Amino acid sequence: MAKKSKMTLGHFVMHVRDVERMVDFYSNVVGLTVTDRGTVTEAELPMIFMSADPAEHHQFVIVGGRPEDNNFQLNHHLALRMESLDDLRALHQRAETAGGMEDLRCMTHGNAWSVYFNDPEANALECYVRTPWHVAQPNIRPIDLSQSDEEIRAETEEYCRSENHFMSVAERRAEMTAMMGQAD
Repeated sequence: MAKKSKMTLGHFVMHVRDVERMVDFYSNVVGLTVTDRGTVTEAELPMIFMSADPAEHHQFVIVGGRPEDNNFQLNHHLALRMESLDDLRALHQRAETAGGMEDLRCMTHGNAWSVYFNDPEANALECYVRTPWHVAQPNIRPIDLSQSDEEIRAETEEYCRSENHFMSVAERRAEMTAMMGQAD
């Protein structure tokens, strides 16, 4: 078996109708920073680059114009990793305050605590914090972000330990390294 290349997710591109409304939403509700602006040369469509990590020029790019109008492909799920449960709670509060979030859900996959909701143009978002555990996926169940960090951690760990393929993140990383034919 040939050695596979290491890959990481670099960014996500989303096509939108109202560029400035979406930039405002992703800046003020989600908390991303505009790092650059430009245009798609062939179509003269605006491109706005955004990131939450100073080490990453862009993790997310907004492009004016929807795929049905411009023959583009669109992935309808953007996942943004956050640092802490407090960050996740703050985002949840901003999303509630912004209004129009009919499908705001707090869930765990065992390996992450997530808040799901749609942006103003109904693009799906997941903002998440990693846990120290791994369980077989797909796996999803509701969580209550009004609980303390300790309560959420204890409840999630208990749940994870009852699930198939429970292990630590370090054990899973070693398993995946071997699975992908890569050395540590």
